[in-house]
This record gives sequence, C-alpha cells and structure tokens, in this order.
Amino acid sequence: MANTMIMDHPLIQHKIGLIRRKDTGTKDFRQTISEIAMLICYEATRELKLGDVEIETPICKTMAKELQGKKMAIVPILRAGLGLVWAVCLPVAAAYLLAGRQLLCLFIDAPTQTALDTGVTFLRLLSPFYFVVSAKLTADGVLRGTGSMGRFMAATFTDLILRVVLSFLLSGWTGSALGIWCSWPVGWTIATGMSLFFYRRACRRLGA
Repeated sequence: MANTMIMDHPLIQHKIGLIRRKDTGTKDFRQTISEIAMLICYEATRELKLGDVEIETPICKTMAKELQGKKMAIVPILRAGLGLVWAVCLPVAAAYLLAGRQLLCLFIDAPTQTALDTGVTFLRLLSPFYFVVSAKLTADGVLRGTGSMGRFMAATFTDLILRVVLSFLLSGWTGSALGIWCSWPVGWTIATGMSLFFYRRACRRLGA
C-alpha cells in the first residue's frame, strides 16, 4: 500500500458528509462530487517536483517554477468500470432476448409479423455482444484519457472497416440483411481485443 494516499483533508471529509445525506438532491450531489474531485487533485499533486525555468514577462525576464518529471494521467480502474457497465448490460440483454417482441411493439405503431420477426432476429443475434461493446467502450475511455488517441483510432477504424467489408461479403453470400448483422459481432470482438491489448500496454507504460 506504499502508493496509497489517504485523503483526509477537512474540506474533503466535510463534502463527503454532504453527499451522504439522504436529503441531498441529484444536482447538489453531482456538483459536490466535482468539488471533491478538484480537492483530491490538489492533495494528490502536493508533492510534485518543480524546476526553475526562465520566462519573459511583459516587464522583464525572470525565473519561474515549472512541473518536472514524467507526464501524468488519470486512469480509471478497468475492472470496476466493467463491473458497472456489465451490471447495466445484463438486464438490457436479457430483456431483448426474452421479451424482444413485446419491446418492439412499444416502438412500432402498426407492427407486422415480418417486421417483428426481423426485429427479434436482430435483437437475439446482437444483444449478447453488448457485453463485448461495453468492454471496448470502457477500454477506449482509458486510452483517450491517457492520450493514446492513435491506438484508440486504430481499434475504432478496424471495427468500422471490418463491418463494412464483412457486410458486403456476407450479405452477398446470405442474400439478406442477416449477413450485415453477422458482421457486427465480428468487428466488435476484434476491435475490443485490440482496445484491451492497448489498454494493458498503456497501464504497463504508466506503471499502473
């Protein structure tokens, strides 16, 4: 636990008490969370190393302080993020699989049998892969947060290109939209694997 820092600043403790009150509204809760995050940032950066650097002011040249050392990044914990998004995906995917026809009727004014059958097939094919997409979105958030935009774009464009190419090939082979839908899980899965691989490399590079 050598790298663990306990935030016991009086203002942080005070504001944590505010958000825990049952009468705290959503707006106040979110605003206070933002204030706590800023205070935590101040505390966490208290011991950053500084160096002298010469700058030019409107009057004359002088010496000022500048941060030294490695660049910093805020990296969310992937496991915790996945736990949250998968907890949301589970009931949604289950609803699509078990009650897809009923859900479609909520959005179609005059549903036909063909439209319902097509919609149910689409939901049953793709909804299990929402878990895969959620993992990719979580990893992509980490990549963007650490400045790894090149790796994020590589995974994203791989997904798009694969889906376009496979849609063309599979739709011609099946002669229906089913080929297009089948291309989505393939693109999602490969791109998710790339995002997770890049995520692990980013964590190792940052020593997380």
